[in-house]
Amino acid sequence: ETIIYRLNLLPERQRRAFLNLLHLPLRAARPARGLVCIDPPAADRAALLPPATLLAAGPVKLSTDGELTPLPLALAVVIKDAAADLDAQGGSAGRRFFRARTLVAGHDVLRPGAAVDGYLHLACAAPLPGADADALRALLADAELNLGVVPDSLSDAEQAQGASAPRRLVVEIAQALAGADESDPAQRQATAWWPLDLLADTSAGGTAAGVLRLRLPPRAALFVPPGQDDAEYTGAGTAPPEAPADLPGPLLFWLRLSCADDDALALGWLGVNAVEVVAQETLQPRVVGLGTGEPDQAVVLSGGDIDAGSVQLSVQEAGGWTTWALVDHFGGRGPDDRVAVLDDQAGILRFGDGVRGKRPPLSARVRAGWRSGGGAAGNLAPGGVKEVVGGPRGLKVRHEWPLAGGADAETVPEAERRIPEFLQHRDRAVTAADFRALALAHPTAAVARAEVWPGLLPVPGPATGRSGVPGVVSVFVLPPGGGGVGDPPRPSRGLLADVFTWLRPRTVVGTELYVLSPEFVPVAVALSVRVEDPRAQATVLAAVEAALAQFLSALPPGGQDGAGWPFAAAGGASDGSDQEQSVVDAEELATQAARVPGVRAIGPVRVWRGTAQGWQEALDGRIPLGGWQVPDLQAVSAQFGTGTPQPPGPLSAPDPSTATLAPAPTLSALC
Repeated sequence: ETIIYRLNLLPERQRRAFLNLLHLPLRAARPARGLVCIDPPAADRAALLPPATLLAAGPVKLSTDGELTPLPLALAVVIKDAAADLDAQGGSAGRRFFRARTLVAGHDVLRPGAAVDGYLHLACAAPLPGADADALRALLADAELNLGVVPDSLSDAEQAQGASAPRRLVVEIAQALAGADESDPAQRQATAWWPLDLLADTSAGGTAAGVLRLRLPPRAALFVPPGQDDAEYTGAGTAPPEAPADLPGPLLFWLRLSCADDDALALGWLGVNAVEVVAQETLQPRVVGLGTGEPDQAVVLSGGDIDAGSVQLSVQEAGGWTTWALVDHFGGRGPDDRVAVLDDQAGILRFGDGVRGKRPPLSARVRAGWRSGGGAAGNLAPGGVKEVVGGPRGLKVRHEWPLAGGADAETVPEAERRIPEFLQHRDRAVTAADFRALALAHPTAAVARAEVWPGLLPVPGPATGRSGVPGVVSVFVLPPGGGGVGDPPRPSRGLLADVFTWLRPRTVVGTELYVLSPEFVPVAVALSVRVEDPRAQATVLAAVEAALAQFLSALPPGGQDGAGWPFAAAGGASDGSDQEQSVVDAEELATQAARVPGVRAIGPVRVWRGTAQGWQEALDGRIPLGGWQVPDLQAVSAQFGTGTPQPPGPLSAPDPSTATLAPAPTLSALC
């Protein structure tokens, strides 16, 4: 206690130095990332906006992470929604009815597979009424079009990425067929589709928020849309559907988007003139100091919270600029190694002493460029990004999808709490506790819970996985968040990849490592509730739902012991043979609901389990969960009074696009 007391009296500077000696520097703030759209001021192409263009959202500074040429375009997403066969109505065999349905990006889930033809049709229109469509098409010829895409967070980004093969999005542009018989309405609407050149795809096929950079045809005649003057033939065959009536200006051309590699593609948002942004300010290379020739020279970079990966460092030597590299420490470095160490949170560059690391020569100019900033303040809701700073005048910013991923910098007390675990595992994963501690200590990815199951070989699937396999370690990770009804904490494919990349070099040679998501089993609950005050029924129901969702949550304070719903198979069965099970018990759910303030009594409780065939009631009131299964509470139905509780909604199969019943996403390799 005396040592701890004296340690707490040390100034923060010395405590930071002690952490650096342990190679436990404070973690810098993480910046939020996302997409915004930037439109030109009028019906004209704006000048190219280069990367690192500055945007502002009040005190938060943001930089673009890619280039953009704002084009005078507005976008509407339309699908050919499936309808009854024409045969059923006495029509021509083989033809199908459909209705053109406009989807709202950011509100509706955009699924090409939901259309009769498997395409999302994108109506690209002029942004102003009365614009000259032919002149605008000529202006757009050979232009680069930025199309931003964001995967639907539940059905696509976090579940459908289980396939290891990359997928590719295809964007095609419509062209009215030349030489068509104008007297024939069917021929007047005949359409050819040509794939656009894909210059870049930072979304990795729609698996992450990113931008498709597309090249429009070099001549306007190549993308004149077909006519839509006869409702009977509009959308027939390969023709695009009827254009929405509320377009802001005349229709310029049609695009259609599809993905042959994944029929379950689902996008949460899609927009034109999109560019990636990061909630950091970009500082171009500049002179930040002069060499003193002294050992251990320090140079201060302004701003603090420096993004180490963005630092460009060079020193003027012999009349030219020489690139210097950033390293974690000077151990093993020689007197001629051009390296420096960065304290990214304090923004201090430190050079070598001439024995371990070269010193900058006397009076040599030191030049650096970097990004600074970050933190939770950058997690901006839609509409938070307001303006372009320093760009062409009149540019309009559309911020329609939230920025996410920002986290505040680590404090000294928070870093000191990592010391005991670090001294135990020394950055090497040997025991199960080491794997758990290292997964939770990931420097950039937020991991709220990690469970380790030694000996689990989870391939080819949950039903055929084996326990007790020597040399195999499986790590289950869960992100923070979620916890409500229908909102489980599903890990994304990106989180699994980050944790796997972090653990793999710290794993003992010969270990076969797997990083997985648990399998979320859909659960529905119906119960009868008697309340003390009938006027508070709605409030009590909401509290009962929250209590059940918390109890069934895989994150703390869920489960009976408050540590999250137990992974029944973590560590395997006690006898090393059959897997242990956890159970969703109707009696336990009744106990949790009865503890809610305002509840007088709880009547019968019924529970259902989601299967591939639909909801299946557990007649004995118990749903056993084995392996790495955890409950996903999707619905709660409460009936006030003493009657028999009714099922929560129709007993139909859960939406297959959520992939809740699919095998858990996995990343693995033999280390």
